[in-house]
Amino acid sequence: MTGDKAKTKDFSLKLKFFMNTINTLYEQNYCLWLQETYQLLDQAHFEQLDLEHLKEEIISLGNEQRRKMDSWLRQLLIHLLLYQYWDAEKERCAKVPKVSKLKLIIFVLSLSYC
Repeated sequence: MTGDKAKTKDFSLKLKFFMNTINTLYEQNYCLWLQETYQLLDQAHFEQLDLEHLKEEIISLGNEQRRKMDSWLRQLLIHLLLYQYWDAEKERCAKVPKVSKLKLIIFVLSLSYC
C-alpha cells in the first residue's frame, strides 16, 4: 500500500507542477497556451485543463461575437434607413439613376459586412 500512496503523491505533485506551468503559460505565451489547451481537450485530459482561463476565454469569445452581431445589425439598420430615405426622396430628384431595388439591396448588404 505504501508504494501506491507514493505513486499517487508523485502523480499529484506532477499534476500540480503541470497545472502551475499551464497557468503561467497563459500569461507568458497565449498562442502556445491555446495549442496546449486544444491538445488537452483533443486527448480528453480534462483534469489538466486550465479551467479558470478557459472559462474566461469562452466568455470573452461570446462577448466578442455578440458585439460583432450588434455592430452588423446596427449597420444593416442604418443602411436600410438610408435606403428608405433615398427611396422616398428619389422621385423628387431627377438626377438619380434608375437602379433596381435588388441591386441596391445587394449593395447595401455588402456594405454591412465590411
